[in-house]
Amino acid sequence: MDTFGASCINRRDAKPLYLQVKDLVREQISTGRYKPGDLLASERQLCGLLGISHITVRQALVDLTREGFLLRSQGKGTYVADRTVAPEAITIGLVITEWEGGSYSPFMMELLTGIQSATRERATLSVYSEREARYVADVTAGRLQGVIFLVPHIDHRVAQTLTKQGGAFMVISDSDVPDVYSVDNDNEGIGETIATHLLDAGHRSIGFIGGPRQFKVTERRLNGYRKTLAAAGVTPSESLERFGNYDADTGSRHAPELAAQGVTALFCADDTIALGAMKALQSQRVKIPEKIAVVGCNDSAFARHTWPPLTTVNTFAEIIGRTSAEILMRVLRKETVPRRTIVTASLIVRESSGRAAGKRKHACKTRTGG
Repeated sequence: MDTFGASCINRRDAKPLYLQVKDLVREQISTGRYKPGDLLASERQLCGLLGISHITVRQALVDLTREGFLLRSQGKGTYVADRTVAPEAITIGLVITEWEGGSYSPFMMELLTGIQSATRERATLSVYSEREARYVADVTAGRLQGVIFLVPHIDHRVAQTLTKQGGAFMVISDSDVPDVYSVDNDNEGIGETIATHLLDAGHRSIGFIGGPRQFKVTERRLNGYRKTLAAAGVTPSESLERFGNYDADTGSRHAPELAAQGVTALFCADDTIALGAMKALQSQRVKIPEKIAVVGCNDSAFARHTWPPLTTVNTFAEIIGRTSAEILMRVLRKETVPRRTIVTASLIVRESSGRAAGKRKHACKTRTGG
């Protein structure tokens, strides 16, 4: 906005200052002075150039963003939007998997919160069950411009069909479908970090309780756990591995079995599983962490309120959801974006694992690409 100056604002005009700013920015865009994808000056710079208050500039930019002229990216700045795809015309489908407790898990709710925050006033969201094929027909008919899969894996045939129909789609998972856009954590790295944490605490008999065996997230976290044990000279044993759903019943069913086999620590692949495990063990008067240490995953809202407070990994589900929606909308604007985005996860150490609380360390590296 270096073509602007204080003379562009007429303080004698009855029109409010923020509306004058809006008109100026729109004129710059309509005349081609600023093109789709161009970065605008910062709010502070605009205040200085125009000689007006920060709140006036902010109101103008917020309105222009709402109207689809601008896009605002936290920490990066404000960009000119591509209005060949009007925000009010975008409808994004959310395809949600169905397993017991899955659609309403704390992790899933945080994902949805992130998606909604990124699409608010920029797109309409429509929710579909994974079991119904209606979303494919809606892409074909042009009723959906993009699809976000909140599923543990995506069928290759569905991906091929959507690609042929010209639909953009994003997977929140560790996808093995070629050339698909995806966002997730480094789940193998998470498994390695949790196993390392328990090994460092002196445990050698560590049980694993995961979600459905066929899910990629379960497989990746299990692989990280196994590799870390083997590297430390501890032979992984399938007899100490259990699988079920991402729910408390899975933890309460399997934790006593593993305790009877003499494990001194449990790696639960989800906080809800860990919650069930802790309750079942405590009902049998098994002290946590004195007798058995317990670690969860996802840092759900209740994790710090269990007793003892739960050691877990913050997977930043809300950031994953927001990032997936932002990338999908960039794809719809024909921008170049990475195919694969990894969101950093962090170990949150609390009392349930018997280590000093309050320490954090990265479970995996943030990376994008390929």
